[in-house]
Amino acid sequence: MGCDVDAVEHGEQALDMARIGQYDVILLDLDMPLMDGAQSAAAIRSLPAHEATPIIAVSALLHAAGQSSDLWQVFDGEIAKPISLDKLRQVIRKAWPMRSGELSPGGQARADSLMTTCG
Repeated sequence: MGCDVDAVEHGEQALDMARIGQYDVILLDLDMPLMDGAQSAAAIRSLPAHEATPIIAVSALLHAAGQSSDLWQVFDGEIAKPISLDKLRQVIRKAWPMRSGELSPGGQARADSLMTTCG
């Protein structure tokens, strides 16, 4: 999608990367070691540089997390595994505030960076 991506292995690494980096969109798996996706999202959201950064929950078990949970207060969207490129584009478009030139009409992201965590 034309993005620069930083991938990390667990929630603490995601938080460390968010402290030092600027991200346009952050994808967090809900089930990660050391710090789960919801904990990571809340901690990242508390950083001044990322209080408005779209954070998307990723999981194979989204239905198990429950829709009424406080969990969803820290996320701007969700995507179920397995992830298709088309679904990823849709979720990013919905969660990411549109700014001129950052998403082309064909759906190609022109983001500076996209953090993903693989749990």
